[in-house]
Amino acid sequence: MNEARSVSGGVGIASDAEAALGRVADQFKEYNYDPFVLFDRLRAGRRGRLDAAQARGSWIKWASHVRARRRVPLWNLYVNVPFCAKRCDYCMHFSTRAPGPGGMERYLRALIEQARYFAPALEGLSAANSAIGGGTPNLLSADQIARLCSALNESYSFDPAGERTFEAHPVGLDERKLAALREGGINRLSLGVQSMNPRVLAAAGRTGQTPELAARAVSAARRFGFPRGVSVDLILGLAEEDADDFYRSFEQAAACEPDMIFVNVLRPVPGYVEKRFAGEAARAAAHVERAASAIARCEALARRLGYETFLSAGQEFVCARPGHDAGDDRSRYFAGQTAAPYSTLALGWGASSHVRGERVYDQVRPFAESFDPSAELFEGAWIDEREEMAKSLTMTMRNRRCVLWSELEEWFGRDVRDEFGPEVEELSRLGWISSGDGRLSPKAADARTIMLTALKLVGKDGVERMLRENPCSDDGAGAARGRMRNVEINLGMACNNRCAFCMSGDPKMRAGRWMPFEAAQEELRRFRDMGCESVGFLGGEPTAYPRIVDIVRRARELGYRRVALCTNGMKLSDEKFVESLLDAGATRFAISFHSRDAAVEDEITAVPGNFARKLKGLLTLIEHRREGRLADGLSLNPVLSRRTYRDIVAYVEFFRAAGVRDIRFNYIWPQFLAQTDRAWVPSYREAMPILLRAILLNEKRWKMTLSFGGVPPCMLRWANAGVSERTRAHLAGRYFDEQGVDLETRVSANAMRFDWRRQKRERLKTHGPKCRECAWFERCDGVWKTYAEMWGLDEMTPLEVA
Repeated sequence: MNEARSVSGGVGIASDAEAALGRVADQFKEYNYDPFVLFDRLRAGRRGRLDAAQARGSWIKWASHVRARRRVPLWNLYVNVPFCAKRCDYCMHFSTRAPGPGGMERYLRALIEQARYFAPALEGLSAANSAIGGGTPNLLSADQIARLCSALNESYSFDPAGERTFEAHPVGLDERKLAALREGGINRLSLGVQSMNPRVLAAAGRTGQTPELAARAVSAARRFGFPRGVSVDLILGLAEEDADDFYRSFEQAAACEPDMIFVNVLRPVPGYVEKRFAGEAARAAAHVERAASAIARCEALARRLGYETFLSAGQEFVCARPGHDAGDDRSRYFAGQTAAPYSTLALGWGASSHVRGERVYDQVRPFAESFDPSAELFEGAWIDEREEMAKSLTMTMRNRRCVLWSELEEWFGRDVRDEFGPEVEELSRLGWISSGDGRLSPKAADARTIMLTALKLVGKDGVERMLRENPCSDDGAGAARGRMRNVEINLGMACNNRCAFCMSGDPKMRAGRWMPFEAAQEELRRFRDMGCESVGFLGGEPTAYPRIVDIVRRARELGYRRVALCTNGMKLSDEKFVESLLDAGATRFAISFHSRDAAVEDEITAVPGNFARKLKGLLTLIEHRREGRLADGLSLNPVLSRRTYRDIVAYVEFFRAAGVRDIRFNYIWPQFLAQTDRAWVPSYREAMPILLRAILLNEKRWKMTLSFGGVPPCMLRWANAGVSERTRAHLAGRYFDEQGVDLETRVSANAMRFDWRRQKRERLKTHGPKCRECAWFERCDGVWKTYAEMWGLDEMTPLEVA
């Protein structure tokens, strides 16, 4: 774990701010401290309209990562029928009054069209679980239920071991509909009984439902033999039902002998609070809390009757007969309640979809006469993997389930403790979790503590951003500083060079792995929606991407003002290819030209004749720049290695004579092929005198745009003992201050998204023991950890002036 995490303020909210954090948590008291509400609020400022084509693009992107084994293939299907004969006044879900027979039929046809539209994106990937809910989906006729199930079975594949649930109202559920459900593949029936108390039902407007009718519905459903069982759902905390009333209602429900009983804690919606509690949310919350005192008695009764029980933190109480997965976190059709990072494709008006690591979106508008993919029916927000990891950790605690750290690593492709190390240590210190024996075990039991856990995982910046409701930003910093926000998109790791020090691993293992074009478009759209105006395309080698011209053009169409390619330059020797990129909208090129010596360049890249091809392409671009066609310029990005650093002055003079005006030297990153290899990695101590000579020549004579990546400012101490502290500070600011020179950059690569500086500072680099005393500490990312393993940290000495 990276000790630098404590610097950036994840869990490091100062102790004097703990009370303030508690006040934020208490904003969610009226929602029973439900973490779902928190994660919804975190995204509120990022929401925007989209159409089905855009939503399907996110699924195509997700599925491409699953097929490339970059994500686990966990996804569920939900189908919404949002109609009710009469809306219950406590309902927190979207529903509307049922239309006439013609309106119901039109809705069903559009719903089936929508299901068929999204299906190709998920071809070959089986849904773990599925549900048809609402509303009251059994308002559909038996024939309509059969047609809907048939369309879903034709369009999607389902895991035979998973749940396929249908949510039903006891009223209007006859044997023809039960038969249609079983024939359609439904294996679990969820009966929304809500209460067995006639007085409570009447007050809620559920006319026609009686305890006797509910019992008959359970009995009839069990006769049809739903393999995953028949469930009765109850609500705890309704206004007319105190603890004793709820216990009697639970007792009557258990007497019907369902396979499962789900008790959901009421989340009082504003209208219900106004109507039943005179608008006082505190009164509503207190009533729910008093009613919850019945849970202990209900649990004891359930165990006497042979049920297994599961209780989450303030949200849900589940009873199930053996073999029916009481509270099983990995087989629940409602994926949002699990720690496992499920995605949910939700179809229909009012349904909420979750494309893991991509976006969440709701269908906020009804269908027209038919389904139209271009209609902006949806409203959604982008999400990222860190948010997904925070949610998984929160739900692990909420559901009181132990989870293996290796299991989390399998889900997310990396050790979650690398992202939340200090937070995990803090939660362990507080006694809220145990993280030993290779597993995370929840210890906290109350809902408020779970909410505080979620807030700590979200972090100080995330909480403040939520409270500000800052739009169009996933970190808020860019808008605050007014700098152009940049995203760099890795299009794939295939490459036409074989650089000896390549930091991306064995090229033989990377060939042909390109991001699908639809997925690349979605990444562009995602970050444009977040306010990015600049995009850079990376690899591997981005010019080898089969549709590089098309993706450059799409970036310009979406409104990116700056479109850059970081390339090895080989394909730029083709003048027609260069013309096509410029015509499509490329505004900048950065070329990895490592040496001014042809033999050295060809040896480094392992491609004979490479130097000549790259030089031809460079000269072509210089001509285009002179014609004004490269609005954001042209730069060289050489890697400084032991083979090249001594030649740096001659390198600059050679390419300056050719017309280059911008060079960014990158100190070699000892990664993969160059890791631990001192034959390629010089120490700063030996390289800095030559780097300083180039800097001083630039100050006096060259007057170019020159900068050095990966060199901490303090290394100037090893350049020349005669340089004053103030001169070092001046030169550091001009040549080594990456934070001041570089654009604020997000990176999208291999199904991961991250802030590049944060990734460097918190995971990839490290500081020396005295670095906190340095005036540059907050602006310096340190040295690569792999460099420190090779050369140590004794070169790092604090500077007094920044």
